[in-house]
Amino acid sequence: MRLCYPDRGDFITLVGDTGQGGWIRTIKQGMQGTTDLRVCSIRAPKLIPGIDWSDHLNYWNHGIKALMVTDLAFCRNLAYHSMYDTANRLDYVRMSKVVVGVFEAIRSTPQSSN
Repeated sequence: MRLCYPDRGDFITLVGDTGQGGWIRTIKQGMQGTTDLRVCSIRAPKLIPGIDWSDHLNYWNHGIKALMVTDLAFCRNLAYHSMYDTANRLDYVRMSKVVVGVFEAIRSTPQSSN
């Protein structure tokens, strides 16, 4: 994924399984424009490294729609998930934009699409 995305976490990516295209597109559209944060998305099979590195994999394994919301920090941050990955390294402004975007996507998504 390093080849497709920038080396700066100034975006958020929705990561979904290959069969979730319409649903991911709906969530992405619900997030876009709610803040100035760029929203990207990718649908890919579990065999691509990094696609399944979060809790969403457990849902996929049971046939439940789920996605990972990430800035792909694991591709850039050598301290990611280490003892050096401390709170002072987090970007709370961008994190708040992600929360707003996810909230608005959920709020605007018709119940039949959930």
